[in-house]
Amino acid sequence: MEIQNSNDNTMPLRMTRYRTDILLAHPGLPLRQHLIYIGREPLTMPDGIDLEKDTLDAMLHVLSVNRDLGERIREAEKTLTRIDIERDSLITDR
Repeated sequence: MEIQNSNDNTMPLRMTRYRTDILLAHPGLPLRQHLIYIGREPLTMPDGIDLEKDTLDAMLHVLSVNRDLGERIREAEKTLTRIDIERDSLITDR
């Protein structure tokens, strides 16, 4: 449970981080998250993540730009494509 007294635009990502931290420390734990807002200002912080821009792919892109991981990501994409092709051929061969 999170008690928040001010609007925080990063709250959805923080709650996601809390969730992953807890589940990594306690695999299989049933988990429900709640946020109680007690601030004076009207509640304006987002209540979710925009998956169009906050996807893991988008985060990887930011990392690749900031850390020059472009070549490694291209290699990983090629490997994943090969795995998809091999998996698809196994399914169609059945």
